[in-house]
Amino acid sequence: MDVFGGAPRFLAYPRPVVVQSGTDAVLKCQIGGDPRPAVIWERNNEKIHPEGRYRLFEDAATLKVEGEAQEMEFREENKPRFLIKPLSTRVGRGEDAVFSCKLWGNPRPEVMWEKDGKKLNEIFESTHFAISYQDGGWFQLKIFKTRAPDGGVYTCKARNEFGESLKSLEATLYSIELTRSKLKV
Repeated sequence: MDVFGGAPRFLAYPRPVVVQSGTDAVLKCQIGGDPRPAVIWERNNEKIHPEGRYRLFEDAATLKVEGEAQEMEFREENKPRFLIKPLSTRVGRGEDAVFSCKLWGNPRPEVMWEKDGKKLNEIFESTHFAISYQDGGWFQLKIFKTRAPDGGVYTCKARNEFGESLKSLEATLYSIELTRSKLKV
């Protein structure tokens, strides 16, 4: 387990280096996180493989380029992780229900919501719900004018090429009943 824990973060950023043509260039960075993040080096949006002139060292995410000075870019890639999970809630029938969660992953995860194990678009008409993304990793499910069948277990699935994470919540609906004795006309 990494002593720093949590989502991956730079402990030491790579710094630009200037070297004479024909000599080795060494770029370094240090990353902390739990689980241990994968480190990917790129040049012109192409992944660098440890072959030929390139050497990668795991000690502190070091890239050594032999015999050529080049501009390099560091990129980390990780499976999705919930930073703030969606919470169970009670909603009055006929009200809008909003479920939010904050996710982290690189590349940004694709998010899909399910109800009782079924994709929402298989059980709801498209005008009954909306899924959105806001800056900062916030994903939201909004169900419009909830009905009795909308109660149940909702699951948020986040997926990218490095893996999948999921969290579930329960939505309990209650009816808002108004009797004549409670109404003032």
